[in-house]
Amino acid sequence: MSASGPQYPLLEKGFLLPSWKDKGNTCIPVDAARCALSLSRSPPKLRDQPPPPPAPKIAAVPTRPPKGLIEGFRDFHEWLNTPPPPKPPKPPAAPATAAPAVKTPPIKPFDLQDIPAAMDRIGWPMAAKIQRKWFSGELNYVSTKEGEVKAINHEGKPFPETMIDTTTIKLDWILQFPRAKEKFDELLTGTLFN
Repeated sequence: MSASGPQYPLLEKGFLLPSWKDKGNTCIPVDAARCALSLSRSPPKLRDQPPPPPAPKIAAVPTRPPKGLIEGFRDFHEWLNTPPPPKPPKPPAAPATAAPAVKTPPIKPFDLQDIPAAMDRIGWPMAAKIQRKWFSGELNYVSTKEGEVKAINHEGKPFPETMIDTTTIKLDWILQFPRAKEKFDELLTGTLFN
């Protein structure tokens, strides 16, 4: 990275405590226009699905017989007599007073399939687990408010059984968060049974 421009401390999440500590390195701001989201990686295999049918066999493409000695010599002779391509013109020299251009490192596009790994790195293992399960599921989303209430997907059908998850998130896991525990206790002590 270049030393020019504002620099900020690089922080890392603590291992045991939910705090951030300085790693001793610095980072620089990046222009958001240089960042890209990639969708080039293929999705994971669908879970809970039968295996796909085998791919049809492709007929072998007939190969061209090798060239004869005379044809090969003619091609070689033609290649020797071909003029070399023109050299590109040299760019004009930069004025001596101009500041050197700041080199910025290339930014690798962030693939959508990298989201669960990023969630794991910032300490969200349950979110990463749910994201992986969603990525490996079949196409299923809500397109209307009524569908949201009645669990009807984009095709107007009830959600498929494979897309309904009642086992990943448990009440014990939710209650380890103080805000959730406080609201749960509030429901049990008054609001729920009044």
